[in-house]
Amino acid sequence: SKLWNDGNKPFIIATIDKDLDNIPGWHYNFVQKHKYFVTIPEATKNFWTQILVGDVADNIKGVKGIGPVKAAKLLADCSSDSQYYKACIRAFMDKEGLSQVDAINRVDENGVLLWIRRYPNEIWEPPKP
Repeated sequence: SKLWNDGNKPFIIATIDKDLDNIPGWHYNFVQKHKYFVTIPEATKNFWTQILVGDVADNIKGVKGIGPVKAAKLLADCSSDSQYYKACIRAFMDKEGLSQVDAINRVDENGVLLWIRRYPNEIWEPPKP
């Protein structure tokens, strides 16, 4: 996997918005004056964590009672998108009492809403089994 960029030109994401930590590469928080690098595995974990946590500012409903710390525990053993996906579905089923179909729908909806495009016309799709 290569990092997102614009025609192989160097880039840095300058923002204070933690949502953009879902994109691998160099980041710069201009308020804290802090430069840091997000790896592909970190960006992946950030994305799946946000699916569980949701985003109040963007009106995206996560799993009730799950914040970043609980999400980290639920996703600790995951290393592939398929494992993350299954863990998120399980969390929605266990914590919200949803059926498997309803849990899948919530995870899929959150994934589409939270995915930040790296390429034109890119739409998030759940991992294939």
